Amino acid sequence: MAPILASGTMIGQRYQVTDQLSHYKELFKCEDTSVADGNDRRKQLVLKVERIGHKEDNKRLENEYRFLQILSTNQWYDFMIDYLTDQSFRYLLMRPLGQNLREFCAQKRKLNEWGIQTLMSFADQMISRVANCHLRGILHQDIKPENFMVDTENSDVLYLIDFNLAKMLFNESGAHIPHRRRSAVHSTGNVQFLSVNAHEGHQQSRRDDLISVGYTMIFLAKKSLPWSRHSSRYYSSRSDYLSAVGQLKSSCSVDELCEGLPDAFKQYYLNTNSNFKML
Repeated sequence: MAPILASGTMIGQRYQVTDQLSHYKELFKCEDTSVADGNDRRKQLVLKVERIGHKEDNKRLENEYRFLQILSTNQWYDFMIDYLTDQSFRYLLMRPLGQNLREFCAQKRKLNEWGIQTLMSFADQMISRVANCHLRGILHQDIKPENFMVDTENSDVLYLIDFNLAKMLFNESGAHIPHRRRSAVHSTGNVQFLSVNAHEGHQQSRRDDLISVGYTMIFLAKKSLPWSRHSSRYYSSRSDYLSAVGQLKSSCSVDELCEGLPDAFKQYYLNTNSNFKML
């Protein structure tokens, strides 16, 4: 399938698409033609694209732009460069951030440079980044290893990205969004890292984001979760997939989930998830 933007496409008479970014159909490499360094090299950027007006247009990129604006005063979320629209697309331009945490972890394992101490230092940052969002009234709803990026210039620093599924915790009058429960098929986020509450169709909360951080930490420590072998391709519908993985999570004890890991992992879950059983 041809990319939705061809190489050489100009956006806003300033940004030029150079290539598609890996296998992500909505991500591209591009250059800022108005900025060059001392060697006349153009500034390299990442472009995220969303088509306007088609039947699946849910304005997620517009949503992401709105949340990044709210967070932009915090240095850990200042990677947005520009946002533009035309008749066909929405465009979000960002500075490159390096590898996601899943890729970074895999690379470090090959070099025998990945261990629990390294993970624990990242865990503090993961919790901090999510907490920063919550303090600004934002619920992320898609916490997973791929949405934490390692800084290209300082590999000790993490960024939290991808706010297209996020929502505000408070309405315009300042009241907290009400709890509601509906079919689990409407739950947003990566199924592998969703909380049990989300599997059961409950409105996600700050607690659910933090539970997803815990699953992310355990996945990075052990390279898998007890339900990782269950892939969506084995199920006829998202509903069946959600149900099967949700049942596995509900029946999984903290001891099984955190086997072989420091006690801090178990304690984290006892503090964030009351659905687990101690066996």
